[in-house]
Amino acid sequence: MTAPCPSPHAGCAEALRAAGRVLPRLFTALDMPDAGAALALAEKVGALRSPSGSVGSGLKIGLELFAAAGPEPVRLAADKGCLVFVDLKFHDIPNTVRRAVRACCALGAGLLSLHLAGGEAMCRAAVAARDAAGGAALLMGVSVLTSTDGNAPEITKKVCRLARSAEAWGLDGVICSGREVAAVKQERGAAFLCLCPGIRFAGSAGGDDQARVCTPRDAVAAGADFLVMGRPITGADDPAAAAAAALLDMERGIGRRDGGKEIFAVSIHGRRRPPTDAVPEDWSRVDCPSLKEGVSGKVGPASPGVKRESP
Repeated sequence: MTAPCPSPHAGCAEALRAAGRVLPRLFTALDMPDAGAALALAEKVGALRSPSGSVGSGLKIGLELFAAAGPEPVRLAADKGCLVFVDLKFHDIPNTVRRAVRACCALGAGLLSLHLAGGEAMCRAAVAARDAAGGAALLMGVSVLTSTDGNAPEITKKVCRLARSAEAWGLDGVICSGREVAAVKQERGAAFLCLCPGIRFAGSAGGDDQARVCTPRDAVAAGADFLVMGRPITGADDPAAAAAAALLDMERGIGRRDGGKEIFAVSIHGRRRPPTDAVPEDWSRVDCPSLKEGVSGKVGPASPGVKRESP
């Protein structure tokens, strides 16, 4: 069996790298109806880096803020040099999605989400629109929402099946929980990107609508390229300190994978995939031990070495 090709749109990730972008990235979800409050928070958390500089940050603008304030927050954040994930989860006829992707690319979106349930024609229309706009945005396919609970091996198999489709249709990666990342990377290769919502700090009480959760450290250790955190940061007394704690925990995750190699090089150049499309049995369930351990060490406003990224 011949070695598979890299992600068909790894060049998009290369464009981010050329612009000084760093992977992995922590996106703070600006899930709030007030544009002023969202942009004030963005000033605090949108340009942070971990102590070593190996983990960067960005902003997620989703349905709530977009519906309340329109596209302007996307444009303003992008103009300030922030990497912006526009999470509108497109799911419509191909022509509508094509036009929506074109419009978001014009705003300066760095990543876009679309439902894989929309099918091949819709996804290929999105790819064509992105490429016609210069190819700078990464297209991430929604697999199984992290609010979905159930049989873990079956969910993992479904995510991996959708990831196969996403790659075949030209997308850059999938959106899944941190518990499925290892299986996706094992099957699709490291160049295929994974974005993970449902990220919670170790020892979190839970009780919200996220079912398949993972810590920043465990998600990155499993191979995640992008993480999204909302309420654990936006609901904290000091959101900047909470974001810094997440960046530091992600940095610890880097040390647990690839011998501490710089993550972007791994994501771009990738390892060879195993010569099988089957999901290995030992990847059918991935627990997140850090949820039980707790984050060691005190991280707060005076955390040493947390850097602010220049636009």
